[in-house]
Amino acid sequence: MASKPRLGQVVDVTFLVVCVVLVIGVVRNVLSPAKPEPSRAVSGFLERGSASPLDALPASPAGKVSTVVVVMSSTCHWCAEQIPFYLRLERIAQTSSFKVAYVSPEEQRTFSAYLVKNGLDPSLRANAILTSRIKATPTLVVLDLKQRVLQSFQGPLSTSQQAELLDSIR
Repeated sequence: MASKPRLGQVVDVTFLVVCVVLVIGVVRNVLSPAKPEPSRAVSGFLERGSASPLDALPASPAGKVSTVVVVMSSTCHWCAEQIPFYLRLERIAQTSSFKVAYVSPEEQRTFSAYLVKNGLDPSLRANAILTSRIKATPTLVVLDLKQRVLQSFQGPLSTSQQAELLDSIR
């Protein structure tokens, strides 16, 4: 007789422990902001050496050997955190062998206003069908003169990744 109440107590305690663990997991996921995935090469058509589906990229000035395409959105908080790096890219591009082009899935007027508001050059905006294949912002794609992918990154870049990228495109 004593074993049935004891078994019931064990089941009740086990049930409570499982419920507490599940509640803690749900609360953690709901209350804490999502962590960005580490930057990695974008799969599929943006792998190294593949042709990019970009159209209407700004003309490449003489001596320029690559383009850094920044896919971003005005509603992406990781994109906003990367703006100081994008401003730095623009400054370096003025005296280096690459250019910067911005692409967004947003309407052109909205996105151009967002670029201006943040000090980025809206004339560097590229129209592209690329955004239909990009599932995350920010995404950076480094292209050669033939618009072949040299490097691609999805998600915000760490400081060391930014330095590595700059070293590879200078």
